Amino acid sequence: MTDSTGERSGPSSWRKLFRRSPSTESDSTGATDPPVEATGIDQSGWRSPYLARRGSSREGRQSLGSLTIHWILFLLAVTWLLDRAADSGWQSGVHVALALSSVWLLVGPALVVKWEWNRQRLIDGLLGSGDLGADVNASVAERSRKYRPFSVALLPVPVVLIISADLAGGRFITDTVGLPRSGPTGWAAVLILGVGGLAAGFGLAGAFRTIVLAACLTSLPGRFSPFAGVASLVAQCVAGFAFSSAVYFGLGGSVMLPGVTAGIIGSTGVARAALVCAVVLIIAGTVALLAAPAAFLSRRYMEERDSYLGQLSDEIDKFVGLAADPTSRFSDQEYVRLRSLLEIRTHVVQHSTAQPSVEMVKQIPLAVMVPVASTAAAWLTVLVR
Repeated sequence: MTDSTGERSGPSSWRKLFRRSPSTESDSTGATDPPVEATGIDQSGWRSPYLARRGSSREGRQSLGSLTIHWILFLLAVTWLLDRAADSGWQSGVHVALALSSVWLLVGPALVVKWEWNRQRLIDGLLGSGDLGADVNASVAERSRKYRPFSVALLPVPVVLIISADLAGGRFITDTVGLPRSGPTGWAAVLILGVGGLAAGFGLAGAFRTIVLAACLTSLPGRFSPFAGVASLVAQCVAGFAFSSAVYFGLGGSVMLPGVTAGIIGSTGVARAALVCAVVLIIAGTVALLAAPAAFLSRRYMEERDSYLGQLSDEIDKFVGLAADPTSRFSDQEYVRLRSLLEIRTHVVQHSTAQPSVEMVKQIPLAVMVPVASTAAAWLTVLVR
């Protein structure tokens, strides 16, 4: 679909708003405002430990400490796993799958940082555009504080699932993987799993916060224009941010799934149940990141459409009453006005589709395809010798 300027609208066009962030613009005197990081869009104090706190970079970047720790843990994990795979003559699909999933230690924090930066740009961009008014920051901060306990509660969920699978893994962990239960190697494995699980927890919390943010933005007074024939800027931005979040979430899940799938195949009981829950979270989270914002946008479109149709109907009823009254004089101008109102109402009814919502629903299979394909590849890696 194209807008009045001939540019394509939809989830991908929202980035155009942020080519130049409003918080880094220079005024006519040449003075430069503080960078986006300093604006503090979320005044509830919520931030992941991966995002760099300082610096005037216009792109979100991972902190040096987080980057160093995760690289060290990744090198320890992948070196040990590949050494085990080499000892088996590269016939151990389990070790190869786990080595592939160890890349999550690098990818996970990077995706969280990218998501946080996109979130900042989204709010600052809408604030600068004026489409949602000047109280965007306060509304988002209030909603963030309200739902922060739920976000915090989601952080340990992946850690609990992964550690539970490790502790209940039994012979799969000790015999198949060859991981000792005690000693430096055993404790290092617990540390690596815990750190990786925490990164997954921030990803899961980020998915929840994306849905909360979409609900907040679509409930604020603003220009959604369901009858304009093109998607509004706010709708494009919300849809684009939700879609990018779903892609990040699905991509992160696809990195984790080879190792998780290997664990499901080789383990039993509690360990298998915990890992199945992890797969369900990945798939369900990816779908929810598109379905929930699409439902919010559709609801907002319908509310604005019904409100506008109500106003049209009131004015149409007034002219109809005049036309039906034999004692009143119905002028040609009033007749033309009535015809125009009827045509406008017909146009609104026929062309008020919540286009971003439709596009997001269409993209659900695409977003889910990545983790599903990764799962299938993991099964082949583990089963084919």
